[in-house]
Amino acid sequence: MKSTTSKYGRGLFPSYFKFIGLAVIVLSFVAAFFIRPHVTADQKPLAKTITINVIIVGLFLIAWTRSKVEDEMSVHLRFQSMAISFLFGIMFCLFHPVAGYFIDDTDLDISGQQLVMTMLLFFIFTYTIKRRSNK
Repeated sequence: MKSTTSKYGRGLFPSYFKFIGLAVIVLSFVAAFFIRPHVTADQKPLAKTITINVIIVGLFLIAWTRSKVEDEMSVHLRFQSMAISFLFGIMFCLFHPVAGYFIDDTDLDISGQQLVMTMLLFFIFTYTIKRRSNK
């Protein structure tokens, strides 16, 4: 694979890391499915935490991967998507407890894993939509 000498792709993973990230996410779901019958009740929180952390790593690999053509426009779109996902994360933190209060949900706290996963998913979604609309 040809390495890029462009200054715009520095600090990002090569483009094939998207497939590695997808493989990590799929393997975490497959592992959780096969391990589930063997997990005892006191091990379930640990298994859930490990599965979510592995999914977050896969999402991070996808989000931090450069496009095949990385130029000023893609860097600008990446920055816009990151800013939008950061604002979405703030709004999510502010309004999730309020919405939970009206739904009579007893768990009003947001875990760090939930926030990071939501922000990564929102970043990937907005970056993909922005990149496709600018072609």
